[in-house]
Amino acid sequence: MKKVIVVIAIFLLATTSFYISHLSRTNNAGTIEIMLVNQLDETILQENVSFNKNDTLLDVLTRNYTIKCANALYSKTVSCDEVTLNNYVVLEFESVKTNWKDTYIAIYVNGEYSTKGLAHIDLENNMSLRFEFRKVDD
Repeated sequence: MKKVIVVIAIFLLATTSFYISHLSRTNNAGTIEIMLVNQLDETILQENVSFNKNDTLLDVLTRNYTIKCANALYSKTVSCDEVTLNNYVVLEFESVKTNWKDTYIAIYVNGEYSTKGLAHIDLENNMSLRFEFRKVDD
C-alpha cells in the first residue's frame, strides 16, 4: 500500500512540475532589459533583448549570452539541464562566476528580489531583470 501511495505522489509531483513549466512560457513577444552586476557591485552589462512567443527566460539568456549551469552533480555545464524540480542553477553568466556554496547569482525582477528561479519567471514586455553576484551571508 505504501508503494502505491509513493508512486501516486511521484506521478502527481511530476505532472505538476510539467504543467508549471508550460505555464512559464510567454504568450507574447516583446523586449526585456537585462542587467548583470559583478562581485565588485559594478554593472557590467545592461541592454535590451527581445523575446519571442513561447520563449522562457532560459531561452532568452542562452540565445544571447554565455551561460553555464549546474548539472545534477553541481558541476558546470553549458547544457543547462534541470537540476531541481523543473528549475536550473546558473553558476556562470558571462564573466560573473559563482561556486553555489558561498556565492550565487540573485535575480531581481523589476527591482524586486525574485523568489522564483529561471523556469518560473514569466516574461513580460518592458520588464527589467537584474542578475547580481551575491554572497550567501548577504
